[in-house]
Amino acid sequence: MVTVKQLSLFDYVPPVRINTEHRPARHLIQPPKHNTETFNDYESFVEKFKIKKTTDDCYTPKHVFDYVLKWVQDNADIDGKEILRPFYPGGDYKHFYYPENGVVIDNPPFSILSEIVKWYLAQRIKFFLFCPFLTSFIKGADCCYIIAAAEIEYANGAKVRTNFVTNLFTDRLIITGDFKCLESAKKNLSKIELPENIVTSARLGKYVKPGVTVRISQDYNFIRNYRGVKLFGGGLILTDENTKKLKNILNK
Repeated sequence: MVTVKQLSLFDYVPPVRINTEHRPARHLIQPPKHNTETFNDYESFVEKFKIKKTTDDCYTPKHVFDYVLKWVQDNADIDGKEILRPFYPGGDYKHFYYPENGVVIDNPPFSILSEIVKWYLAQRIKFFLFCPFLTSFIKGADCCYIIAAAEIEYANGAKVRTNFVTNLFTDRLIITGDFKCLESAKKNLSKIELPENIVTSARLGKYVKPGVTVRISQDYNFIRNYRGVKLFGGGLILTDENTKKLKNILNK
């Protein structure tokens, strides 16, 4: 603490005490920052940075679109119509050119589906659109809902249960299982039954047991596909002798 004497020509002025210690004002003191997010494992940390999949990013695989188009051609009168696909990254469906003989068959952004359908109805544009299974109905929209309940895997890997909405039919509601094949094909691939002598790395995992070691000779053949189905990571065709060695592990 330093005492400063101030001279005055008039009345006595008491000494002014100046605190030379640097003490920041209370409102300037910031509490320590703490990271409120904690991660128990590496996977949780990595998951934070992954781009989340949304239904607006669900671009349609070619085989799915081709099947839907064929179904519409077989069930609706669109002969001679030009197939229009106005929904693409960076596109503006309202400024897309719609010829009089055109029909929109496409997968729109689900977040603005109601707006799109009402705009098409007001413009008298024919359409057949993908729509989400749980929120298909649109208030005040004079159209037909096709309940397909098909779990379709889109180009971004997202699996979305899907219906359709259209103004190509006079019906107000159609319930059909015609689109179930789009999901069953995928499911069958993942549940393919392999014979005992064909193993993948994932399949060999079930033979790993504490205290058990098995050595397999090089008498095997490497394959990438089995009956037209691609094996993730490839597979090995084992001899009968090596197949018996693996079976013996499960019996222990």
